[in-house]
Amino acid sequence: MGLTPDAKCACAGPCIRHVASEGVSRHTPVAAPHQPDESGVLWRVAWRLLPLLLLLYVVSFLDRVNIATAALQMNTDLGLDATTYGWASGSFFLTYLLCQVPANWAFYRLGMRRWMAIILTTWGLCSAATAFVSGPVSLTAARLVLGAAEAGFYPAVICYLGRWFPSRFRARAVAVFLLAIPVANIVGTPLSSALVEHAGLAGLPGWRTMFLLEGLPAVALAAVAWRVLPDSVSQARWLSGSERRWLSRQIETESHSTSTGLMPGLTNRLIALLALVNVGLYFSLYAVQFFLPQIIARLSPKASITDVGWIAAGCYVIAAFAMFGWSLHSDRSGERIVHIIAPAFSGAIVLAGTVLEGSNQMLLIGITLMTACVFAAIPVFWSLTTAFWSGAAAATGVATVNAISSLASFLGPYLTGFLTDSTGDYRLALLVTAGFLILTVVGTVAVNNTAKRAIVRSLR
Repeated sequence: MGLTPDAKCACAGPCIRHVASEGVSRHTPVAAPHQPDESGVLWRVAWRLLPLLLLLYVVSFLDRVNIATAALQMNTDLGLDATTYGWASGSFFLTYLLCQVPANWAFYRLGMRRWMAIILTTWGLCSAATAFVSGPVSLTAARLVLGAAEAGFYPAVICYLGRWFPSRFRARAVAVFLLAIPVANIVGTPLSSALVEHAGLAGLPGWRTMFLLEGLPAVALAAVAWRVLPDSVSQARWLSGSERRWLSRQIETESHSTSTGLMPGLTNRLIALLALVNVGLYFSLYAVQFFLPQIIARLSPKASITDVGWIAAGCYVIAAFAMFGWSLHSDRSGERIVHIIAPAFSGAIVLAGTVLEGSNQMLLIGITLMTACVFAAIPVFWSLTTAFWSGAAAATGVATVNAISSLASFLGPYLTGFLTDSTGDYRLALLVTAGFLILTVVGTVAVNNTAKRAIVRSLR
């Protein structure tokens, strides 16, 4: 399907809302009679795939960020200052970056079932092994190995969802998957804080017990992923033959439209601009993520470790509602660009304003609202990104954008720790975080303009 104007479209000229935001024109021809019920098929796909994928990402994200709760005890035991802790926690993303593209080529070659079984087992064992670190060097080494093990998960799932959900439903599917981030924090932070404060296995301190126990579920889930996840639509035996053929045609039509219309000559520029957008989001996400329990503990000195966990969980409850509600609105409106710009800009203004206002209570509110804004923008961003590629190019494109963005995921916690040690306070680091969200706004405007020019050229 070429990128041609539709005579019935109310938009004058080429329309970024209808093409670049969704990867295909919204004005597709009416399907032939007797086709399967679209909503019924996609609901069945969603119920079969999304709960397990969400659970896998909950485990993945918890294994990635439970170091933030462990730090309330671990930093004292290992003699870590904020800078060293920020370096060690963020070092996860160095190998995560380096292994993204090769890992996702492996996914493309091996298929979803085998790839998930391999990486789930690997990262579960790596996470559990963090229980036995003895200092900054071994902690950093454990984080580097864990980053390499997890590198192939997130981009693989984003590409996998693109094989199952047409673009007009994809933001909702991605949002359900990404709900794992707040869910991991809502459930995991209180659980981790309780283990750190109260648990002790075979004489191990609470934080070591936490790492050991929270690493094992990934190993158990490897067998589940092997049995449950089909590699492609053609292997989905819970769909009828006609439903499999219909869904395959939907995805193939969109893939052909995307690969033959928008992308030629734009790959490198779009990768750079999309990575710029995600740099702002990821810096902000992880700058706060890895330090939120410590910030709460400093703002609420009378709170116990368990209390800190519950307060942090409350922040992520709000973020979860923002994430899903905003993605649903984006899908229903068919718009992506403004749905990235609006929360990024709002988050920057709210965070900077509450930092400058000065009170601890307002600062905690500002951090909560900024976190909700970042979570709202992330699934819309990935829905926009996956619209530009298909097939093997999607695996490479998504992995490359995610890999470049991982530099910001490392820089966020490291710079936050460095500025905190330098100033004795978190406020300057939070102002820098607000500045990175403005970078997201600028990058999104550039993506929009680049896509518009591409559409104009394709119509000449």
